[in-house]
Amino acid sequence: MPESLEFSSVFCLGLTSGSGRLSYSTSTLTAFFQQIRTLGLMGRTERQREIARRRKRKTGLAKVRARYAASKNEAEKAELLAKARRMSPFIELE
Repeated sequence: MPESLEFSSVFCLGLTSGSGRLSYSTSTLTAFFQQIRTLGLMGRTERQREIARRRKRKTGLAKVRARYAASKNEAEKAELLAKARRMSPFIELE
């Protein structure tokens, strides 16, 4: 896994020894945690999950709106409206 080699090398670069303790520079720790997030080793916070849900809903509703506008018959429009209502209960497509 080449990412782990890069991951550990970045972390070790900022290692300093002073008064018998190991310490890391702020930039090294920032890079370390950025790589943890990039590699998916750190879970999302509740706020990040909420933002992701909103973004996904927004893109999904945009697709349904486009299909609704392009649809010709009423049966397809009713089906798309039902789908949009499952995603967002108070949506109006007309």
